[in-house]
Amino acid sequence: MLEKRTYSRSELIDLYKTNRLDAIKARIRRAGYVFSEAGRGSSYTLEILDLPREDHFKQYCIEVLGFSPQTDFQKLKHFLFFFLENEDFMTLQYNQMAEIMIQHGVRITPQTISSYFQHLQRIGWAFSDNFDYVYFLYDETYGETRYITREEYCAINKEFWQLINNKHYTWSQAYAAIKSKYGSKPRKRPRSVKNGFYLTQYKAVWDLIDTEIKENKLGG
Repeated sequence: MLEKRTYSRSELIDLYKTNRLDAIKARIRRAGYVFSEAGRGSSYTLEILDLPREDHFKQYCIEVLGFSPQTDFQKLKHFLFFFLENEDFMTLQYNQMAEIMIQHGVRITPQTISSYFQHLQRIGWAFSDNFDYVYFLYDETYGETRYITREEYCAINKEFWQLINNKHYTWSQAYAAIKSKYGSKPRKRPRSVKNGFYLTQYKAVWDLIDTEIKENKLGG
């Protein structure tokens, strides 16, 4: 990757393994760099004025957001698209997020998504709202999640404790009964929300996400 600086003719020849300046300039142009030229012959120089769009995204994520240089920035770019574009995406479990991204052609694991999301929480981009919960049933047999209302959550929990208090079920027996009827005991977790303090950073990253990614995902 070239840097935003001036390169001498000899540096360019060494980097691209050819003496042909026209071929070197063509490769640099195709890679998306913006540059200017000066001098001729051995005094020729080429100055990189701007980096390719992809490198802008990578640079921003490293320098501003604190992601590791070893991050797969293509996967991160797709993840941040969904994070910024779809509020419902943040209510999903990591395996569900992965399924959605895989459906859009991005090979990613729940573990990778977990690492991205936890990093966003560490830098303040997302936080758990302890006053707003997501309620759901997770069927461990089929690996499926069904979202429910707070009222449904309370009703099923009430049924669970009635089995213990009124019918003298053990905890394990009551759990088995509820699982048999509903697929699992109801669960809840704090809703993850974006932090309005970082709206400027959200916009900066959104503007760096490739147009084709936006068009492909927004199109369905």
